[in-house]
Amino acid sequence: MKLVHLTPVPGETELAGFEDLRAYFANRVWNAPSFLLNIVSTAGGAFVGANGSSRDISDEYDYQSLIGYRSVADGILTTAATARAEAYRRSKFAPLALVSKSGDFSGIPAVEVDSAGPETSKVYLLVRRGLVRRTRQRYQRPWIDVRSIGAGSPFGLSLRLTRLGWRRILVEAGPTFARWLLSRSVIRGLALTIVRADGLSPIDAAKAAMSGLGITGAVLESADQVDGTMFTRWSEISAR
Repeated sequence: MKLVHLTPVPGETELAGFEDLRAYFANRVWNAPSFLLNIVSTAGGAFVGANGSSRDISDEYDYQSLIGYRSVADGILTTAATARAEAYRRSKFAPLALVSKSGDFSGIPAVEVDSAGPETSKVYLLVRRGLVRRTRQRYQRPWIDVRSIGAGSPFGLSLRLTRLGWRRILVEAGPTFARWLLSRSVIRGLALTIVRADGLSPIDAAKAAMSGLGITGAVLESADQVDGTMFTRWSEISAR
């Protein structure tokens, strides 16, 4: 397997297999404390496929990058809607934190199914303070821990995760929640995978997705490619 480095220093690295690809992303610099948004898109800016899931457009290379980032994260943050659509399981790499405005976490394997991952892997259900009691009464599995995020502001969310001891927070969200976090300057780094990016420069490959996320400016730190799948990292992000 050949990993082609496009920028900042062009070159190539021969990888023995998927484990080496996973390790490459696990060893990437990730300053803490910070939120790193990991998201996949097509070059046309689509974040999901025909079935409304990112799995429709993702591939094995993208999956290995995700596992690499998960292996060094203190926790994984997403919404109940995304966890439901993507059939999230509990991860052996890091605990989950699921956010919901309504307190509805039904239909999520990580929340409701005994066999959906290690029972020792925590799932934090994050809700506004007025929903805490009702949510605790409804979800009482041993891996569940319901926590308040106050009024639901970005500060309340960040404070709660900080109090959990999380410093490297991996955000695996759909575009709606991602835009909300980006526009409020919560996200400090972006790991954007673009599938089917053959023949495109990193800027051109990422352009539609960046626009879809409301990003108006960012610094490209690096771009790598395996076959037609491109991995980009961005910092100094501004968004509307």
